[in-house]
Amino acid sequence: MSAAGTPHPAMADLQLQLEQLLLASLDPAQVKPASEQLRTLLQQEQVEQRRLAYLLLAKQIVDGRQEEVRQLSAVLLRRKISKAMAVFDENQQKEFITSLVARFSQEPSASVRRAVVHLLASILRLATLQEAKRRELFSALSHMAMQNPSPGTDPQQLQQQVAAVSTFVAVAEACPDELVDYFDEFLTVFRHAFTCAAAGNELGTSALKGLRSLAEFAEEPDQQKKVCALVPNVMQIIAAAVQANEEDVATTGIQLIDDLLSNDNMAMKDGELLTVLDFLLKTVASRSDVDAGLRQQALSCIQWAAKQKPRVLCKSPTVVPAILDVLVAMGAEPDVQGGGPEDFEEDELTPHRIAAQCVDALAISLPSKYVFQPMLDRLTPFTQSTDILKKRAALVLLGIMSEGCEGVMRRKMKFFLPFVLESLRDQQPVIAASACICFGQFAEYLQPEIMLFQREALELLLLLLDNPSALVQQKACYALGVLFENMEAQDLEPVASEVVQRLVRTLHHTSCDKVREVCISAIGSAAAASGNGEEAPSNRPRAFDAFAPELFSLIGQIIKMPTGDVEGQNAGQAVCSPTTKARAIGVVGGLVQGTSEAAYAQELPGLMRLIMEQMIIDTSKDDDTGYAHDIRDEAFSCFSDVCIAMKDKFVVFLEEVMVRVFASLFSDEGLLHEEEGRGRQGAAAQLLDELDDEEDEAGDERLRNIRIRDGFLDELESAALCLKTLWENCGGHCMKFIAKTKEAIELLQGHFHEAARQQCCYLIKAVVAAAHGTFIGAPVKKETPKFALNPNVHTLWSEQLWPFLRRLMEEDEDKETVGDACVALGTLAEEVGPAIFFSREMNEEVAKQLLLLLKKKHPCQVIQDIDEDDDSRQEEEYLFEGISVLICGMAYAASAGTRQALQDTAASGSLAAVCNRQTFAALYQKIHPHLLDLATHRQSSAYAASGLGCLAEVFLAMQEDSAAYAADAKFLQAVLKGVQQDENEDYRRNACFCLGVVYEVASAQPAVNAKTAEFLAALHSIFRSREDLNKSEQLTLDNAAAAVARIILHPPATALPLEHLVPALLVSMPLQEDHEESEVMLQAALKLADDAATQPLVVQHIQKFLVGVILETAHPLTAKRVKPEVQEKVIVMLRQLLTNPSLPPSTLQGVKEAVASKPFALEFINSKF
Repeated sequence: MSAAGTPHPAMADLQLQLEQLLLASLDPAQVKPASEQLRTLLQQEQVEQRRLAYLLLAKQIVDGRQEEVRQLSAVLLRRKISKAMAVFDENQQKEFITSLVARFSQEPSASVRRAVVHLLASILRLATLQEAKRRELFSALSHMAMQNPSPGTDPQQLQQQVAAVSTFVAVAEACPDELVDYFDEFLTVFRHAFTCAAAGNELGTSALKGLRSLAEFAEEPDQQKKVCALVPNVMQIIAAAVQANEEDVATTGIQLIDDLLSNDNMAMKDGELLTVLDFLLKTVASRSDVDAGLRQQALSCIQWAAKQKPRVLCKSPTVVPAILDVLVAMGAEPDVQGGGPEDFEEDELTPHRIAAQCVDALAISLPSKYVFQPMLDRLTPFTQSTDILKKRAALVLLGIMSEGCEGVMRRKMKFFLPFVLESLRDQQPVIAASACICFGQFAEYLQPEIMLFQREALELLLLLLDNPSALVQQKACYALGVLFENMEAQDLEPVASEVVQRLVRTLHHTSCDKVREVCISAIGSAAAASGNGEEAPSNRPRAFDAFAPELFSLIGQIIKMPTGDVEGQNAGQAVCSPTTKARAIGVVGGLVQGTSEAAYAQELPGLMRLIMEQMIIDTSKDDDTGYAHDIRDEAFSCFSDVCIAMKDKFVVFLEEVMVRVFASLFSDEGLLHEEEGRGRQGAAAQLLDELDDEEDEAGDERLRNIRIRDGFLDELESAALCLKTLWENCGGHCMKFIAKTKEAIELLQGHFHEAARQQCCYLIKAVVAAAHGTFIGAPVKKETPKFALNPNVHTLWSEQLWPFLRRLMEEDEDKETVGDACVALGTLAEEVGPAIFFSREMNEEVAKQLLLLLKKKHPCQVIQDIDEDDDSRQEEEYLFEGISVLICGMAYAASAGTRQALQDTAASGSLAAVCNRQTFAALYQKIHPHLLDLATHRQSSAYAASGLGCLAEVFLAMQEDSAAYAADAKFLQAVLKGVQQDENEDYRRNACFCLGVVYEVASAQPAVNAKTAEFLAALHSIFRSREDLNKSEQLTLDNAAAAVARIILHPPATALPLEHLVPALLVSMPLQEDHEESEVMLQAALKLADDAATQPLVVQHIQKFLVGVILETAHPLTAKRVKPEVQEKVIVMLRQLLTNPSLPPSTLQGVKEAVASKPFALEFINSKF
């Protein structure tokens, strides 16, 4: 293009100067001065001079002699396009645009063509561009894009067509609102482009990308229908691309289908969804000759459907079976086409790993009856096969299913566990390793029944540590670690010696760093298990005490090892990987927690010094930067564990640890500006950054290139957690670090990483609780007496820390952070008491934020879709749990304040002045209508579930003060509706929980009494065999059973049909998932046995009653949640029943036979009766 209308005397010199500056900018050594000169050139005061500079820059795109100069000119001009177009006259604009379009066919460089495409797209997006010019340009591009190439077509014509379509794609990717009017034109271009088979891979991929972007801003139903109508065409393209091995086209096509499936506006009909899934399954996923990544993409769509549309899949009699057929076949495919199983696992995708991922999703998302038995039927022949790959598939997929199908698998272990245990003896390394993985999964998910086989499995796994295969050793250590995590101290004690000897020997003998790392973790798990359940003083002897000197010494040796390349280490030089060293540091805390003070006292000071030395790493060395954060992350985790074990005795290490905590919190070494070592392309990027300024409109790519080093954020979070732990356990000893802690709180509160802000909430809570405890002379707990804040603590809280917590609660846009802020304040209210609310203004501020959250108008709730998006729903549930904790904490503090004021008016009057039952009642009166609106939400079952759950928790905290609210007709109808519906398990489960709470707080209310028959009828359908229930349905049944228990404990005036309720209650015991409700179940059993009116019913169902109560009481998870006095009452009641002379002598033996598969129940019976 010409540079100006009239000849310019210095034109050639200026053109040469510009070219030289652009060339200089590609040299890292000259980029800064070149950028300054370019800035001066492009920002001259005279419009005519600026115009000339931009015209010359545009001329470089066309006439530049070097490819890099042409590309850089196009990118630079795109950054300045709004300013350039503003100084061009109409003719110059037209000539400029025409010259760019012409480059499509004339430019030999693909990178320059891409830069020109994006430059044209930025022009089309300019708000200042005249509509007539925009339409003219679109028309010209459309003409090029709509060509019909045939084999033998001129390559320049194809090049032109691809570039034109790419320009449409670049515009569509920005999704500008002002271009919605061009929707049909874009759609026509993309539809035509991906049907031009002769144009090849690049055009099809580009068109599909454009269609993905177009689907995002298709808001009108007619537009959405047009996009969805293309799905059959897209499937044809995917099929053809798969056949032709054109992975890029197939990948983009599947991504488009994935987008359409997950786009709420594009909701497909059930039949259409099943057709698409069937196509992906048969055309892509089932083909062993297709790239593994492509197959994984196809299966990800199926996983989405299982998660979001489980009922649609389950309604079809053929879809789930067809999916399982493909997954089982994939699970038995070789890792390398035509080969066998790998000798050692690597990170790349393989068919059997992809199959395991999908089975995992199906097992978690679908009811167990659609997954477990059908899979077992398909895998059983594999268990009897001599084919290594088939046996591996059976083991891996059985293990994977145990998460999701745990309920039925716990009851049917006899059908598959013998095969797994036998496979642990297999001489083939791949089979033995797979059996270890499988048993590790079982040890995690099939609790507690799997522990019946812990001794046999433990012996086999320990033997595998001597296997010559590193793969087998690694997986055996993994399985042992999981097993130890679930063992009780008394179970580990008899075998502790052998466990330690085997693991230590493995550590000494192995040359494989991966084995060393997981072996260290197993040692830590075993040590922690030896201290499980220990509430006694830390000086009580533990099972691992005898081995502490050897273990501490061995771990210390590993920590001292130089780090290096474990694959290329020199003979005779012991080195370990940074990951293994970090793991060894982390395990020290577990060893301290698993041994007594006498066992670790001598070794610990030296180890702590050693760990602190390892934290000093020169991050200026590139080789060291990657693992410095990992070392410090594990070190802070270790310090936290040791502090929890030692409590305030940790004060001997406090100062040195605090120094390192603050050093990490205030460090920015993990934030890197990518400006060095970029080469020529890096210099060009630096030039663009140098030339950027605040006024540029095309600033979408102006973000500075800041890279966060791997592990930096983990180190930060671990340091913050460690600081909180120090304040929680060392209390008043931390007060001398209060100034630095306040600085850390300020930093964390404003940090860009949400995990840092979340830790900040709990750090604030820990500091306030510690400061208050220091002045009252005792740790603050929920059950301890409440006192006014000391003046110094009052100032610390009201003027310094509350402002930070308030800001997190009011302004943060992350739901989990706001939820954590609510939890922190609610917990402080429970533990510190009413004094935490220091003024009426604070009370009003908290109430205001609660109302905003309940109205869904808080900044963190601006963008959300809790009904369709699972992550958004989980975040909202987390948020509402925090809201519940806060409201409950306020209710508890108000009640405690009023109660204490009545007991001691003189001392507690001021304590309860701001927060008492009267003030809370006034506050709750404002809050309740919004909670009720959520609970009765007509459009969103997810909001209804959150509302009911929140109300139930609040009513429990308020007790008798909530009776009138709980008996409200609108609320009772909402509870009934939630119990009756079966579309949303979260909604139904929370409704069941709410129903039980209604009777606990308001059973005497006439409205509740009148509704009882309807409530019981609604509950009836929930009580069914647990055999085929998934985890979510098990939780619902648990809450329904607890509701019945509460109704029995707090009966209404109307007589209850106990002859139906008691059998239903017994058949649901023990609870499978929600053991928080176990105490309610046992209290109901106590009442039934003690009440003369119900004793005949107990005798009538004595076998079921005894079995149910024993299973509930003896369950390991129940024992940790039920008060000791309740457990004792249950044991007394069971002894009375078992010694009742009217019962048959064989009753106890019958009970033992009924619980024979439950080791925890048998041990309970043998030890108590």
